[in-house]
Amino acid sequence: MKNKFLIILSVFLVILATGCTDKKESGKKMSCTLNVENSYEDYTIELSRDIYYDSNKKVTKTTAHDIISSSNNATLNKYEESFNRVKNMYKNVKYYDVSVSKNGNTVTAVTNVDYTKVDTKKLAEITKNDTFFEKDGTLKLSTIKKAYEDSGLTCK
Repeated sequence: MKNKFLIILSVFLVILATGCTDKKESGKKMSCTLNVENSYEDYTIELSRDIYYDSNKKVTKTTAHDIISSSNNATLNKYEESFNRVKNMYKNVKYYDVSVSKNGNTVTAVTNVDYTKVDTKKLAEITKNDTFFEKDGTLKLSTIKKAYEDSGLTCK
């Protein structure tokens, strides 16, 4: 049950997660993290989110790294499948990029979203949540911070 909850939480956080490009970002950055170790089921989860925002505290870009480590291949396969489902949900959304890789005892998902360019109406349709974004299509820093903190992440 707890394992299922963590898979759902990870998928939810990937959906919320969004990214940045390789260039140096202007504006400010807030980082959020969550680390979970489950020795009984033999896995660890490391989640990190970098949220870039402008002077009006509107989110411009986000990047998310979700790293699942386990010596149990079945556990890794479950997370890899979950991450790939999310990747497929957003495959036709420009400026919302998800990459998933499996290497040894680790599955990693990296999500990058450019909120200055992405179609937030499409995101709202996919997530079935039209209250996440403002009427002008922007995302407030306080909104994403609350969502991450409500999901157990610590933001600074």
